[in-house]
Amino acid sequence: MALQATPVTMLTKTGANKSKVALRCNSFPVTSQTFVLNHVALLREKNWGVELHVDDFNFLKKALALEALKDTSVEESIYICLRADTSFFDRFVSVVKHCFKFNSFSILLKSMNPMLYGRSGLNLRVYRSFSSLLETHQPNLAHAHFGHNGVSLIQAKLCGAINCPVITSFHGYDAYLGGDGVRRFRKKYRLLFKYGDLFFANTKYLKNILMKLGCPENKIKVMPNFIDTDLFSPSSEFKLPTKAECNLITVGRLIPLKNQKLGILVTAHLKKMGINAIYTIVGGGPELRNLKNMAYENGVSESVRFLGEMSPLEIAEELKKQHIFLMTTREDDEGRAETQGIVTLEAQSAGLPAVVSGVGGTPETIEHGESGWVVHGALPEDIAMKVSELLNPQTYQEFSCAARKNSITRFSRKTVEEQILEAYREVME
Repeated sequence: MALQATPVTMLTKTGANKSKVALRCNSFPVTSQTFVLNHVALLREKNWGVELHVDDFNFLKKALALEALKDTSVEESIYICLRADTSFFDRFVSVVKHCFKFNSFSILLKSMNPMLYGRSGLNLRVYRSFSSLLETHQPNLAHAHFGHNGVSLIQAKLCGAINCPVITSFHGYDAYLGGDGVRRFRKKYRLLFKYGDLFFANTKYLKNILMKLGCPENKIKVMPNFIDTDLFSPSSEFKLPTKAECNLITVGRLIPLKNQKLGILVTAHLKKMGINAIYTIVGGGPELRNLKNMAYENGVSESVRFLGEMSPLEIAEELKKQHIFLMTTREDDEGRAETQGIVTLEAQSAGLPAVVSGVGGTPETIEHGESGWVVHGALPEDIAMKVSELLNPQTYQEFSCAARKNSITRFSRKTVEEQILEAYREVME
Protein backbone atom coordinates (compact mmCIF):
# COMPACT_ATOMS: atom_id res chain seq x y z
CA MET A 1 0.00 0.00 0.00
CA ALA A 2 1.34 3.43 -0.97
CA LEU A 3 2.42 5.69 1.85
CA GLN A 4 0.21 8.75 2.01
CA ALA A 5 1.50 12.28 2.48
CA THR A 6 0.64 12.40 6.15
CA PRO A 7 2.37 14.95 8.41
CA VAL A 8 4.89 13.44 10.79
CA THR A 9 5.09 15.17 14.15
CA MET A 10 8.72 15.80 14.84
CA LEU A 11 10.69 18.76 14.90
CA THR A 12 7.33 24.82 14.69
CA LYS A 13 3.85 24.57 14.19
CA THR A 14 3.08 27.43 11.92
CA GLY A 15 1.18 30.27 13.48
CA ALA A 16 -1.23 32.27 11.35
CA ASN A 17 0.94 35.38 11.62
CA LYS A 18 4.10 33.72 10.29
CA SER A 19 5.40 33.60 6.76
CA LYS A 20 5.61 29.96 5.78
CA VAL A 21 8.30 28.26 3.75
CA ALA A 22 7.75 24.90 2.12
CA LEU A 23 11.11 23.15 1.93
CA ARG A 24 11.38 20.34 -0.63
CA CYS A 25 14.18 17.85 -0.16
CA ASN A 26 14.88 14.14 -0.49
CA SER A 27 14.96 11.73 2.41
CA PHE A 28 15.15 13.49 5.75
CA PRO A 29 17.30 13.61 7.75
CA VAL A 30 20.45 12.62 5.85
CA THR A 31 23.78 12.50 7.68
CA SER A 32 25.71 14.15 4.84
CA GLN A 33 23.11 16.91 4.27
CA THR A 34 23.61 19.03 7.37
CA PHE A 35 22.79 22.09 5.26
CA VAL A 36 19.11 21.06 5.34
CA LEU A 37 19.12 20.76 9.13
CA ASN A 38 20.91 24.12 9.39
CA HIS A 39 18.34 25.68 7.05
CA VAL A 40 15.43 24.42 9.14
CA ALA A 41 17.03 25.64 12.36
CA LEU A 42 17.70 29.09 10.89
CA LEU A 43 14.16 29.64 9.64
CA ARG A 44 12.55 28.36 12.81
CA GLU A 45 14.67 30.59 15.02
CA LYS A 46 13.87 33.59 12.81
CA ASN A 47 10.17 32.88 13.43
CA TRP A 48 9.35 31.57 9.95
CA GLY A 49 6.92 28.69 9.70
CA VAL A 50 8.60 25.69 8.12
CA GLU A 51 7.17 22.61 6.47
CA LEU A 52 9.34 19.91 4.96
CA HIS A 53 8.05 18.03 1.95
CA VAL A 54 10.09 14.89 1.49
CA ASP A 55 10.15 11.58 -0.33
CA ASP A 56 10.97 9.69 2.82
CA PHE A 57 11.30 10.37 6.55
CA ASN A 58 14.07 8.31 8.07
CA PHE A 59 12.77 7.35 11.50
CA LEU A 60 16.05 5.57 12.27
CA LYS A 61 17.90 8.89 12.00
CA LYS A 62 15.32 11.02 13.80
CA ALA A 63 17.77 11.50 16.66
CA LEU A 64 20.18 13.15 14.22
CA ALA A 65 17.66 15.88 13.44
CA LEU A 66 16.74 16.42 17.07
CA GLU A 67 20.41 16.62 18.02
CA ALA A 68 21.24 19.12 15.28
CA LEU A 69 18.20 21.31 15.93
CA LYS A 70 18.98 21.33 19.66
CA ASP A 71 15.35 21.57 20.75
CA THR A 72 13.23 18.46 21.14
CA SER A 73 10.29 20.47 22.48
CA VAL A 74 9.59 22.12 19.12
CA GLU A 75 7.51 20.34 16.52
CA GLU A 76 7.97 20.60 12.79
CA SER A 77 5.50 19.53 10.15
CA ILE A 78 6.97 16.96 7.78
CA TYR A 79 4.88 15.80 4.84
CA ILE A 80 5.73 12.70 2.83
CA CYS A 81 5.00 12.52 -0.88
CA LEU A 82 3.27 9.53 -2.42
CA ARG A 83 5.77 6.77 -3.01
CA ALA A 84 7.76 6.72 -6.22
CA ASP A 85 8.97 3.10 -6.09
CA THR A 86 5.66 1.42 -6.90
CA SER A 87 4.13 -0.26 -9.92
CA PHE A 88 1.98 1.90 -12.19
CA PHE A 89 -1.15 0.17 -10.88
CA ASP A 90 -0.30 0.91 -7.23
CA ARG A 91 0.68 4.45 -8.12
CA PHE A 92 -2.62 4.90 -10.02
CA VAL A 93 -4.64 3.67 -7.04
CA SER A 94 -2.79 5.88 -4.54
CA VAL A 95 -3.07 8.95 -6.80
CA VAL A 96 -6.80 8.47 -7.37
CA LYS A 97 -7.39 8.08 -3.62
CA HIS A 98 -5.32 11.19 -3.02
CA CYS A 99 -7.32 13.17 -5.57
CA PHE A 100 -10.62 12.16 -3.98
CA LYS A 101 -9.34 13.12 -0.55
CA PHE A 102 -8.01 16.52 -1.56
CA ASN A 103 -10.29 17.31 -4.53
CA SER A 104 -7.31 17.69 -6.86
CA PHE A 105 -8.41 16.00 -10.10
CA SER A 106 -7.99 19.22 -12.10
CA ILE A 107 -4.40 19.46 -10.87
CA LEU A 108 -3.83 15.81 -11.76
CA LEU A 109 -5.03 16.41 -15.33
CA LYS A 110 -2.67 19.37 -15.71
CA SER A 111 0.21 17.27 -14.40
CA MET A 112 -0.42 14.68 -17.14
CA ASN A 113 0.25 17.13 -19.99
CA PRO A 114 2.64 15.15 -22.25
CA MET A 115 3.73 18.30 -24.10
CA LEU A 116 5.23 19.71 -20.87
CA TYR A 117 6.11 16.67 -18.81
CA GLY A 118 6.38 13.77 -21.26
CA ARG A 119 6.16 10.24 -19.85
CA SER A 120 6.66 11.47 -16.27
CA GLY A 121 3.29 13.18 -16.46
CA LEU A 122 1.46 10.27 -18.02
CA ASN A 123 2.85 7.73 -15.54
CA LEU A 124 1.73 9.99 -12.64
CA ARG A 125 5.23 10.66 -11.32
CA VAL A 126 4.83 14.42 -11.73
CA TYR A 127 1.71 14.48 -9.56
CA ARG A 128 3.24 12.21 -6.93
CA SER A 129 6.37 14.43 -6.67
CA PHE A 130 4.36 17.39 -5.36
CA SER A 131 1.42 15.49 -3.83
CA SER A 132 2.31 16.47 -0.25
CA LEU A 133 1.92 20.17 -1.08
CA LEU A 134 -1.80 19.60 -1.60
CA GLU A 135 -2.23 18.52 2.02
CA THR A 136 -1.43 21.84 3.61
CA HIS A 137 -2.18 25.55 3.32
CA GLN A 138 -0.46 27.61 0.66
CA PRO A 139 3.12 28.60 1.53
CA ASN A 140 4.44 32.12 1.06
CA LEU A 141 7.60 30.71 -0.45
CA ALA A 142 8.80 27.34 -1.70
CA HIS A 143 12.48 26.42 -1.51
CA ALA A 144 14.00 23.27 -2.96
CA HIS A 145 17.30 21.64 -2.13
CA PHE A 146 18.74 20.11 -5.32
CA GLY A 147 17.69 20.81 -8.87
CA HIS A 148 15.33 17.86 -9.33
CA ASN A 149 13.29 19.01 -6.33
CA GLY A 150 13.18 22.49 -7.84
CA VAL A 151 11.69 20.89 -10.94
CA SER A 152 8.96 19.34 -8.76
CA LEU A 153 8.12 22.73 -7.25
CA ILE A 154 7.90 24.41 -10.65
CA GLN A 155 5.66 21.62 -11.89
CA ALA A 156 3.50 22.12 -8.80
CA LYS A 157 3.26 25.82 -9.58
CA LEU A 158 2.40 25.29 -13.25
CA CYS A 159 -0.28 22.78 -12.28
CA GLY A 160 -1.81 25.08 -9.64
CA ALA A 161 -0.76 23.17 -6.52
CA ILE A 162 1.12 26.21 -5.20
CA ASN A 163 1.15 29.89 -6.10
CA CYS A 164 4.28 31.44 -4.63
CA PRO A 165 7.89 32.25 -5.54
CA VAL A 166 10.22 29.28 -5.96
CA ILE A 167 13.89 29.23 -4.97
CA THR A 168 16.20 26.32 -5.76
CA SER A 169 19.52 25.60 -4.06
CA PHE A 170 21.94 23.61 -6.18
CA HIS A 171 24.60 21.59 -4.41
CA GLY A 172 26.73 19.87 -7.03
CA TYR A 173 25.70 16.38 -8.04
CA ASP A 174 22.55 17.96 -9.52
CA ALA A 175 24.60 19.97 -12.05
CA TYR A 176 27.80 19.05 -13.87
CA LEU A 177 29.20 19.30 -17.40
CA GLY A 178 30.91 15.95 -17.97
CA GLY A 179 29.65 13.19 -20.28
CA ASP A 180 26.20 14.06 -21.57
CA GLY A 181 25.61 16.35 -18.58
CA VAL A 182 25.05 19.54 -20.58
CA ARG A 183 22.46 18.03 -22.89
CA ARG A 184 20.71 16.08 -20.14
CA PHE A 185 20.54 18.89 -17.59
CA ARG A 186 19.55 21.52 -20.17
CA LYS A 187 16.52 19.39 -21.02
CA LYS A 188 15.72 18.52 -17.41
CA TYR A 189 15.97 22.09 -16.13
CA ARG A 190 14.39 23.95 -19.05
CA LEU A 191 11.15 24.79 -17.21
CA LEU A 192 12.96 25.28 -13.91
CA PHE A 193 15.30 27.92 -15.28
CA LYS A 194 12.46 29.59 -17.19
CA TYR A 195 9.94 29.84 -14.34
CA GLY A 196 12.11 29.62 -11.21
CA ASP A 197 12.44 32.91 -9.36
CA LEU A 198 15.91 32.54 -7.86
CA PHE A 199 18.75 30.03 -7.70
CA PHE A 200 21.39 29.62 -5.01
CA ALA A 201 24.84 28.35 -6.01
CA ASN A 202 27.20 27.59 -3.15
CA THR A 203 30.30 28.79 -5.06
CA LYS A 204 31.25 30.83 -8.12
CA TYR A 205 32.35 27.53 -9.64
CA LEU A 206 28.80 26.16 -9.43
CA LYS A 207 27.33 29.46 -10.64
CA ASN A 208 29.36 29.18 -13.84
CA ILE A 209 28.09 25.62 -14.38
CA LEU A 210 24.46 26.73 -13.97
CA MET A 211 24.99 29.47 -16.52
CA LYS A 212 26.44 26.97 -19.01
CA LEU A 213 23.36 24.79 -18.44
CA GLY A 214 21.07 27.67 -19.40
CA CYS A 215 20.26 29.47 -16.15
CA PRO A 216 20.09 33.27 -16.57
CA GLU A 217 22.91 34.93 -14.65
CA ASN A 218 20.57 37.54 -13.13
CA LYS A 219 18.64 34.75 -11.38
CA ILE A 220 21.69 33.29 -9.59
CA LYS A 221 23.03 34.29 -6.20
CA VAL A 222 26.23 32.81 -4.82
CA MET A 223 25.05 31.61 -1.42
CA PRO A 224 27.49 29.40 0.48
CA ASN A 225 26.18 26.77 2.83
CA PHE A 226 26.82 27.96 6.36
CA ILE A 227 28.09 25.96 9.30
CA ASP A 228 27.62 25.88 13.05
CA THR A 229 30.80 27.55 14.27
CA ASP A 230 29.77 26.99 17.89
CA LEU A 231 29.48 23.23 17.41
CA PHE A 232 32.66 23.03 15.35
CA SER A 233 35.13 24.75 17.65
CA PRO A 234 38.79 24.23 18.59
CA SER A 235 39.80 21.95 21.43
CA SER A 236 40.79 23.58 24.71
CA GLU A 237 43.44 20.89 25.23
CA PHE A 238 45.08 20.96 21.84
CA LYS A 239 48.56 19.65 21.10
CA LEU A 240 50.61 20.86 18.16
CA PRO A 241 51.48 18.35 15.42
CA THR A 242 55.02 16.98 15.41
CA LYS A 243 57.02 14.47 13.40
CA ALA A 244 56.21 11.96 16.13
CA GLU A 245 52.45 12.60 16.00
CA CYS A 246 50.64 14.20 13.06
CA ASN A 247 46.92 13.48 12.78
CA LEU A 248 45.22 13.88 9.41
CA ILE A 249 41.50 13.54 8.71
CA THR A 250 39.11 13.39 5.77
CA VAL A 251 35.31 13.35 6.10
CA GLY A 252 33.06 12.20 3.28
CA ARG A 253 31.29 9.36 1.52
CA LEU A 254 33.58 6.54 0.45
CA ILE A 255 33.08 7.02 -3.27
CA PRO A 256 35.56 7.70 -6.12
CA LEU A 257 34.65 11.42 -6.18
CA LYS A 258 35.88 11.89 -2.61
CA ASN A 259 39.17 10.14 -3.53
CA GLN A 260 40.36 9.10 -0.06
CA LYS A 261 42.98 7.02 -1.90
CA LEU A 262 44.97 10.23 -2.22
CA GLY A 263 45.04 10.64 1.56
CA ILE A 264 46.36 7.10 1.95
CA LEU A 265 49.16 7.82 -0.53
CA VAL A 266 49.97 11.04 1.33
CA THR A 267 50.17 9.08 4.58
CA ALA A 268 52.56 6.59 3.00
CA HIS A 269 54.73 9.41 1.65
CA LEU A 270 54.85 11.12 5.03
CA LYS A 271 56.04 7.83 6.56
CA LYS A 272 58.94 7.83 4.09
CA MET A 273 59.76 11.37 5.23
CA GLY A 274 60.02 10.16 8.83
CA ILE A 275 56.69 11.67 9.90
CA ASN A 276 54.39 9.45 11.97
CA ALA A 277 51.09 10.36 10.30
CA ILE A 278 47.80 8.80 11.38
CA TYR A 279 45.06 9.22 8.77
CA THR A 280 41.42 9.10 9.95
CA ILE A 281 38.67 8.55 7.40
CA VAL A 282 35.11 9.34 8.46
CA GLY A 283 32.30 8.11 6.24
CA GLY A 284 30.74 5.02 4.75
CA GLY A 285 30.32 3.82 1.20
CA PRO A 286 31.19 1.29 -1.49
CA GLU A 287 34.92 2.11 -1.64
CA LEU A 288 35.66 0.80 1.87
CA ARG A 289 37.22 -2.49 0.79
CA ASN A 290 39.29 -0.84 -1.95
CA LEU A 291 40.60 1.74 0.49
CA LYS A 292 41.53 -0.89 3.07
CA ASN A 293 43.33 -2.89 0.38
CA MET A 294 45.20 0.20 -0.74
CA ALA A 295 46.30 0.99 2.81
CA TYR A 296 47.61 -2.58 3.13
CA GLU A 297 49.42 -2.49 -0.22
CA ASN A 298 51.16 0.76 0.75
CA GLY A 299 52.19 -0.52 4.16
CA VAL A 300 50.07 1.91 6.20
CA SER A 301 47.20 -0.30 7.40
CA GLU A 302 48.02 0.47 11.01
CA SER A 303 48.16 4.20 10.26
CA VAL A 304 44.74 4.50 8.60
CA ARG A 305 41.59 4.52 10.76
CA PHE A 306 38.11 3.93 9.29
CA LEU A 307 35.41 5.28 11.61
CA GLY A 308 32.33 4.88 9.40
CA GLU A 309 29.41 7.33 9.37
CA MET A 310 29.21 9.80 12.23
CA SER A 311 26.69 12.43 13.35
CA PRO A 312 27.63 16.14 13.23
CA LEU A 313 28.23 16.11 16.98
CA GLU A 314 30.51 13.07 16.71
CA ILE A 315 32.41 14.65 13.82
CA ALA A 316 32.87 17.86 15.82
CA GLU A 317 34.38 15.86 18.68
CA GLU A 318 36.63 13.86 16.37
CA LEU A 319 37.96 17.02 14.69
CA LYS A 320 39.21 18.21 18.09
CA LYS A 321 41.60 15.26 18.12
CA GLN A 322 43.06 16.05 14.69
CA HIS A 323 45.68 18.44 13.33
CA ILE A 324 45.19 18.86 9.58
CA PHE A 325 42.23 18.35 7.25
CA LEU A 326 42.74 16.80 3.81
CA MET A 327 40.18 17.57 1.11
CA THR A 328 41.16 14.88 -1.38
CA THR A 329 38.30 15.22 -3.87
CA ARG A 330 38.81 14.83 -7.59
CA GLU A 331 36.69 15.08 -10.73
CA ASP A 332 35.04 11.71 -11.29
CA ASP A 333 34.52 9.83 -14.54
CA GLU A 334 31.25 11.64 -15.23
CA GLY A 335 32.76 15.09 -14.80
CA ARG A 336 31.40 15.74 -11.31
CA ALA A 337 33.45 17.65 -8.78
CA GLU A 338 32.97 18.95 -5.24
CA THR A 339 31.32 22.34 -5.54
CA GLN A 340 31.98 23.59 -2.00
CA GLY A 341 32.91 21.01 0.59
CA ILE A 342 31.18 21.86 3.85
CA VAL A 343 33.45 19.55 5.84
CA THR A 344 36.43 21.72 4.90
CA LEU A 345 34.66 24.67 6.53
CA GLU A 346 33.77 22.64 9.62
CA ALA A 347 37.37 21.50 9.99
CA GLN A 348 38.69 25.05 9.70
CA SER A 349 36.11 26.17 12.24
CA ALA A 350 37.65 23.60 14.58
CA GLY A 351 41.04 25.23 14.00
CA LEU A 352 42.39 22.71 11.49
CA PRO A 353 44.37 24.07 8.55
CA ALA A 354 43.14 22.47 5.33
CA VAL A 355 45.13 21.12 2.42
CA VAL A 356 42.82 20.83 -0.56
CA SER A 357 43.07 19.58 -4.11
CA GLY A 358 42.49 22.39 -6.59
CA VAL A 359 39.35 20.80 -8.02
CA GLY A 360 35.85 22.23 -8.34
CA GLY A 361 34.83 24.87 -5.82
CA THR A 362 37.01 23.67 -2.93
CA PRO A 363 39.68 26.37 -3.45
CA GLU A 364 36.98 28.95 -2.64
CA THR A 365 36.61 27.56 0.88
CA ILE A 366 40.07 28.48 2.17
CA GLU A 367 42.45 31.42 2.20
CA HIS A 368 45.40 30.00 0.26
CA GLY A 369 48.64 30.42 2.16
CA GLU A 370 46.80 31.58 5.27
CA SER A 371 44.18 29.06 6.44
CA GLY A 372 45.43 26.24 4.25
CA TRP A 373 46.94 25.27 0.93
CA VAL A 374 45.47 24.62 -2.51
CA VAL A 375 47.59 21.95 -4.21
CA HIS A 376 46.83 21.87 -7.93
CA GLY A 377 47.54 18.54 -9.53
CA ALA A 378 47.14 16.86 -6.13
CA LEU A 379 50.32 14.79 -6.24
CA PRO A 380 50.81 12.91 -2.94
CA GLU A 381 54.38 14.18 -2.56
CA ASP A 382 53.26 17.81 -3.02
CA ILE A 383 50.52 17.47 -0.41
CA ALA A 384 52.92 15.71 1.96
CA MET A 385 55.34 18.60 1.60
CA LYS A 386 52.62 21.12 2.57
CA VAL A 387 51.71 18.96 5.56
CA SER A 388 55.34 18.91 6.65
CA GLU A 389 55.51 22.71 6.48
CA LEU A 390 52.66 22.84 9.01
CA LEU A 391 54.79 20.98 11.53
CA ASN A 392 56.58 24.26 12.27
CA PRO A 393 54.88 25.40 15.52
CA GLN A 394 54.63 29.08 14.56
CA THR A 395 53.35 28.28 11.06
CA TYR A 396 50.77 25.88 12.43
CA GLN A 397 49.47 28.31 15.04
CA GLU A 398 49.14 31.09 12.44
CA PHE A 399 47.29 28.82 10.01
CA SER A 400 45.07 27.41 12.75
CA CYS A 401 43.97 30.89 13.87
CA ALA A 402 43.40 31.95 10.25
CA ALA A 403 41.34 28.80 9.62
CA ARG A 404 38.99 29.55 12.51
CA LYS A 405 38.72 33.20 11.42
CA ASN A 406 37.98 32.20 7.81
CA SER A 407 35.06 30.01 8.84
CA ILE A 408 33.56 32.62 11.17
CA THR A 409 33.93 35.65 8.90
CA ARG A 410 32.82 33.98 5.66
CA PHE A 411 30.76 30.88 6.45
CA SER A 412 29.17 31.22 9.88
CA ARG A 413 25.44 31.26 10.20
CA LYS A 414 25.51 34.90 11.35
CA THR A 415 27.37 35.86 8.18
CA VAL A 416 25.16 33.97 5.71
CA GLU A 417 21.70 34.09 7.31
CA GLU A 418 20.97 37.75 6.49
CA GLN A 419 21.86 37.11 2.84
CA ILE A 420 19.32 34.26 2.75
CA LEU A 421 16.56 36.22 4.46
CA GLU A 422 17.19 39.28 2.26
CA ALA A 423 16.84 37.05 -0.82
CA TYR A 424 13.55 35.74 0.61
CA ARG A 425 12.25 39.26 1.13
CA GLU A 426 13.21 40.26 -2.41
CA VAL A 427 11.40 37.41 -4.16
CA MET A 428 8.31 37.83 -1.96
CA GLU A 429 7.89 41.55 -2.67
